[in-house]
Amino acid sequence: MIYSFQQITAILKYLRKQVDSGAEFKYKIVKHLNHATSIYIYDKTGQFQVDLSNITIETPIGSPIPTGQISVNDNNVFPPVDVRYISEIDYEEDKAHYDDFFSDESSFEGVTRRLDNAFGKYPQVKSITLPPIVSFYSYKGGVGRTTILAALASFHARRMGAKVLILDCDFEAPGLVNFFGMNEDDLAAKGGIVEYLTDIAYLQNKDIVDISQYIHTISAGASKDPLGYAGDKGIIYVMNAGNVSVNKIDPSEDAPADLQSHQDHFLHGLARLDFSNAELIIEQFQDMLLRANDSFHPDVILIDSRTGFNDIFNNVALRLSDIVVGLFGTSKQNIPGLYNFLDIISAKNNAEDQGLEIVLANSIASNVRQSFKNFKKQIEQYNQDTGNEWNPEVFAIEYIPRMAEIGTPTDDGDILLDYTDPNRYSFPDYQNGKGDRLLEYLSYRIEKKNLINDPILTQEVIFPNNVDIIPDTKISISNIEILEPLSDFFMNQNISHAENLRYNTEFLNEYYYFRNYLRDLFLKETFIVRGYKGTGKTMLYHALEDSQFVNKLKQFTNITDDFRFVNIVDPENVLELSALNFKPQNTGDRIETYYRRFWIIYIWNSLLQKFPELYQSEIPCFSIMSDETTRRNFENLMRSDKILEIEFDLKRLNEIFITKNIKVVISFDYLDKVVATAEWSSYYNPISQLIKFGQFNPYSSLFPKIFIRTDLFNNIQGINNVIALENKILSLDWTTDELFAYFFKVVYKKTENTFIQWLHLHNPDKEEYILSIEHFFQTNDAQIPLEQKEILEFLVNNFFGEYINEHIPNFGRSYEWFYINLKNANDVISLRPFIALLAYCLKNAVDSPSNNSVLLPGNYFSMPAAREAAAATHLKDIWKDYPDTLQLVLETLHKSDPRLDRFRHHSITASDLSTLIRTVFEIENRPIPQGDEIQSIIKMLQDAGIIRYNSLSRKYPYSFAFLYKYYLKLKGSPLR
Repeated sequence: MIYSFQQITAILKYLRKQVDSGAEFKYKIVKHLNHATSIYIYDKTGQFQVDLSNITIETPIGSPIPTGQISVNDNNVFPPVDVRYISEIDYEEDKAHYDDFFSDESSFEGVTRRLDNAFGKYPQVKSITLPPIVSFYSYKGGVGRTTILAALASFHARRMGAKVLILDCDFEAPGLVNFFGMNEDDLAAKGGIVEYLTDIAYLQNKDIVDISQYIHTISAGASKDPLGYAGDKGIIYVMNAGNVSVNKIDPSEDAPADLQSHQDHFLHGLARLDFSNAELIIEQFQDMLLRANDSFHPDVILIDSRTGFNDIFNNVALRLSDIVVGLFGTSKQNIPGLYNFLDIISAKNNAEDQGLEIVLANSIASNVRQSFKNFKKQIEQYNQDTGNEWNPEVFAIEYIPRMAEIGTPTDDGDILLDYTDPNRYSFPDYQNGKGDRLLEYLSYRIEKKNLINDPILTQEVIFPNNVDIIPDTKISISNIEILEPLSDFFMNQNISHAENLRYNTEFLNEYYYFRNYLRDLFLKETFIVRGYKGTGKTMLYHALEDSQFVNKLKQFTNITDDFRFVNIVDPENVLELSALNFKPQNTGDRIETYYRRFWIIYIWNSLLQKFPELYQSEIPCFSIMSDETTRRNFENLMRSDKILEIEFDLKRLNEIFITKNIKVVISFDYLDKVVATAEWSSYYNPISQLIKFGQFNPYSSLFPKIFIRTDLFNNIQGINNVIALENKILSLDWTTDELFAYFFKVVYKKTENTFIQWLHLHNPDKEEYILSIEHFFQTNDAQIPLEQKEILEFLVNNFFGEYINEHIPNFGRSYEWFYINLKNANDVISLRPFIALLAYCLKNAVDSPSNNSVLLPGNYFSMPAAREAAAATHLKDIWKDYPDTLQLVLETLHKSDPRLDRFRHHSITASDLSTLIRTVFEIENRPIPQGDEIQSIIKMLQDAGIIRYNSLSRKYPYSFAFLYKYYLKLKGSPLR
């Protein structure tokens, strides 16, 4: 029921009664947008006068005003009714209009307003104190939005004994009526949001409106929850969209045809709510929420928003919420909806300092893992296009057929209860294989907003806490005690940890992190060791010459065989083939044979020098230098029958190794020095023959390991079946788990018990758990096993904080942030920028010490200056291995030149990228490249992992890596 429409019904009864009594006049009642009521009377005689003084309306049970005692003419309750008399003269002057006006079958006319959006306009919202507000939005229907909201209400009420207030703002298709076992009589007994807002806007005396008359209570105490949706201690308050019952309010036929039922009142009231007026509707909702808060004291407010973009979402849910949950399906139709949703949230947060937290859910019907993977890629693509650094929590929700039965005749009432039982998993998700659940996460965030202790993070540990343990700890430990030694270590690593760094015994014995790929280093079939710049490829090459390191490596991999390591290429004396014009000179030379012999001689010469005690050849070996003498030595052996003797020597050496049970790993690095990188893409090149030697190695005791940069390997020609090599490759690409495992190995080694004691002091409820972590450090060379990811996450949460921004998790978890923001354009993360970033941040933390609740929070490593410094350090390593053009382009882009501003976007068109390159050369007063030259530079940027090409993006196919965002001064793309 809505008071203003009850008033109209009463007036219509009165007017109809007058006509039935013989009065001859025409009448029409109009309800205006501002709720004002006008009565139009046409009486030829001019004698009829409207008298409203004795007309009263019925009031609902429980109203502060006794039933039947409100006069429709009481100006203390209702606004004055405007009565307009149409004279015969006026009628005849505009006869066509009035004939049409009074000829309508209905004697009531309601002026309505279309519901409009007002996206992008953000009026000031009055600051009020309310519990956390969580809104649920979906771009399309059928994704389970209302179901999940209802499930969260039940889950949180049962789990926490919480009071949960639900607002159903899906006015066009109210859905909450199907939940919580509310029957038709219950639903018909009360109005909802529409009735409340209409009444409160219309009535002069606001005290008449009792908000409890518009809200249903579901609790054990109210005996309205026999099935236990709210649990033993919780309460669920439901404020429906409105009363959509078709039951008649007035059993008589006196009410207008379109004002007889509750549903009629609801529809007319809805049509008069001005959701497009942001300031007005926000004020109305805030007042409603304050009244509800004063009456019911909820712990959380859940809002079910309409499907699609509309004024309800933009001006109510979006403006008032602390958290917005966006649910999207798997079809392509959802992509624009997802992107528009992120646009709106981004614009709102940019306008109001990142105040709104978002959670995304992918509602999936089938093929869960692949669909969820694609959904996350869409979010990544959005971030890449816009330069957005968000990494919100994302969940996959699998379709559960039984949930679709809620509210249907087959619903036995237990369906929702089964899936919201706090003692069991609710909605399965596949977020990186973790056990996080959408309901659990939202319940946890609500508790965080309410400053309640977090039971989710403390309710489970790997090792049950069933023994009282008192760790040996200090009374207090300052953060600086841990950060200072780490700063010294990583500053030194940042200076010396270039790709060409020679190992040192202390580092290898104490801090080298033995990664899982090293277990395959002793397999003969894996002969290619591939990694991007900064992955530690060359450090490993040199470390294999250290006997202590090899012994630790064998211990790590459980190898007992007698392996010997020989580095074939000496970095101090690299034989540079291009500089010496080392290539076939005779037209009769077969290029493949020529370079195959070259590598055979190279290997033979190195092995003879390494094992003189095992074998002496009749052909003298020689020192390899990058000089003419070395070239002639090779040429003489390659062009004579002595090559046959050399092959015999290798065969004989192999037999000796077999006899003595020796296995020899022969390693090749610095190959970009041996063969100029420009020649790798030619079909007949020396490197392809070395790889073929690894493929068809005839010597059972020789284990070739060819160290190659990934970008060079991708461009190599002369290999017939490159795909067949994939299972022959050891990839040095780092994972996030490995980065953190390495980091915490260093933390433990440099701080010893101090860090462990700090963990105890900051996690008093996890003493045994921390002792188990210490056990891993002490018994496993300070290496946390990668399968113990929950331990790594616990350590990361304590050291860096669980989230980049603990108040607004939109920027993601610290654990995932490093990969997203430090990976190159080929989605590969290297150790080098990680070390550079740590060095910068640790120094800042030491220079400006503070005792934060975490050791190095996100505001340190997410700051633009830190990320720019890390990128600069990494790029200086990269461009040393490329033509000077790469350094020229990157350093020029680093400059603040206004001519470059229009190109500084994360994603860019092919045309703009070409123009950007030409502009760089123009700025540097260099000859402007054209055509193939530009394509060559673009290819170089791709090879170096600076930029990537996305064939699926037709408009903006080129994207820069986030790693270089601040160094290159990038911003969001013009795409959005």
